[in-house]
Amino acid sequence: MKVNINNIKSHPKYWDFHKEIYNSEIDSLDEEIRKIVMDNPYDPTTTRFNDRVNRLIAEKIDSDNY
Repeated sequence: MKVNINNIKSHPKYWDFHKEIYNSEIDSLDEEIRKIVMDNPYDPTTTRFNDRVNRLIAEKIDSDNY
């Protein structure tokens, strides 16, 4: 079943996966980029980061058949 990325936050496992993936992805960023993501929620870099996290969550839900 393909998860609709626009409705992904309603999935029962979303926040569990979000915590895991968000922390992993934020740890992999350079310090400068991490600071932008943490300090500027509306910056285009942050938007791209959040889109990536949501895409990875959707892929995990799809691949694990949740």
